[in-house]
Amino acid sequence: MPRMGGQELYHRIKEYSEELATRCIFITGASRSEGLQEFIASTGNPSLSKPFNLEALRRLVIQSSSQDDS
Repeated sequence: MPRMGGQELYHRIKEYSEELATRCIFITGASRSEGLQEFIASTGNPSLSKPFNLEALRRLVIQSSSQDDS
């Protein structure tokens, strides 16, 4: 993203709404560095690595939304 990274965006969303932050799915094309893995794990949110197909994204969205219902 040109003006801010995903971690900063996530933190801004979380400041705005904790509930909304739980609904984020991280999509990264960056190498899965240890720092990035630790950050994503600390959020408890799901993630997808690029490249991915739309079916994988669809499954993850459905899985995430069904967890919200429980």
